[in-house]
Amino acid sequence: MTDSHYPDSDRLAAIAPFLGGQTFDALWEDFNRDGYVVFRNVIGDGEIARVREALEPHFAKQRSGRNNFEGLKSYREYALLTKGDIFAELTEHPLVLAFVEQEFGLSAILSAFLAIELHPGETVQPWHCDDDHCRLARPRPPFQLSAFWAIDATTEENGATEIIPGSHLWEADIDTDLMSSGAFQQTEIGDVGDDPQARNDAVAITLPAGSLMLAKGNLYHRGGANKSDGDRLILTPQYSPGWVRPLENLILSTPPDIAATLPARVRERAEQRLGRVRALRAQLAQRRAPRRRRHAHPAVRARTHAAAAQQLGGSGGEDCRLRLAPGAGADGDVERLGAAHRHLEALVVVKLRRGGALEQVEVRLLLLPLLLRVHHQPVGEGAPRRGRATNRLMVVLLPGGGGEGFQRPCA
Repeated sequence: MTDSHYPDSDRLAAIAPFLGGQTFDALWEDFNRDGYVVFRNVIGDGEIARVREALEPHFAKQRSGRNNFEGLKSYREYALLTKGDIFAELTEHPLVLAFVEQEFGLSAILSAFLAIELHPGETVQPWHCDDDHCRLARPRPPFQLSAFWAIDATTEENGATEIIPGSHLWEADIDTDLMSSGAFQQTEIGDVGDDPQARNDAVAITLPAGSLMLAKGNLYHRGGANKSDGDRLILTPQYSPGWVRPLENLILSTPPDIAATLPARVRERAEQRLGRVRALRAQLAQRRAPRRRRHAHPAVRARTHAAAAQQLGGSGGEDCRLRLAPGAGADGDVERLGAAHRHLEALVVVKLRRGGALEQVEVRLLLLPLLLRVHHQPVGEGAPRRGRATNRLMVVLLPGGGGEGFQRPCA
């Protein structure tokens, strides 16, 4: 699933000062067993000062989180690559990339990069995984790797990140996952002392300023409550395999003039993602082209129209109208009034099964060779937003009563 890339000798030499006398292999074993690993005092006062200076004008806008998950008493800044050179430098820190590339290979990309500053009174987050957006059942490998840079010292009092060691290996989701926790709907601050998801197996990761925690994307964690009288600032760049959809669209959020100044390694990741998008579009275009050419051929179209007429039991030369029958429901009951010589078009209410759920949609059908081309308008909240061509949509034509409805003569 991933193409693991072991650090070369230059990378191993570059990260040796941060390993605390241990080997990379030993730390990698810890990472796989526990789901996280901690490195203390990785960056110094100079880098920390540059981070604060870069974020100051953005935090001055006082953009708080939009809900209980983001933090109603927290400042959040996204797309940090556009907000200062220091963020690009941290993105390609050799210690982080050693673990990222060992996990995901050289195709790894930056999925998101944000700053989170917890203010006094911020409440505890719900438990979640950073790759929850992939929505795949456990057990599974991680589809993200998150770095947590402590710009302020993190303590149990000011909301240090809490983790559940080994939870990346669980075979089932946590009892109350992020999507069912109600955190996105909660827009009023709660009591800083409340903890509806307290656990005995949770560990608060306390870090000196300048330290780093790396965590697998499928490790359960959360931001703690800030019960202190000071702020707590962390940065979290998040990485994923090159084929996983990123959380932030860095191609759109990073203006070309800023992108041109980024280090080569950072630019390479964005260009690689853009190249994949272009390649995928080209493949889709190639797959669609033969279908368009095939149906454009007059002989094929003539056979198609005849088959449609025969299916409806008509003579093929009659003027034809299809009408939405009174009370036509989700089973697709429509009145059959004639036969089709050239094409049929009708407005029908049908049920489509998508993702295991039935959705009711109103569709305008154009019958083509063994194909129903569907141009539909949503009916209700669950309806899809775009039409699509499909040969799996079955419309049952049954006798029905008269009544007013959509009418269109065959052309």
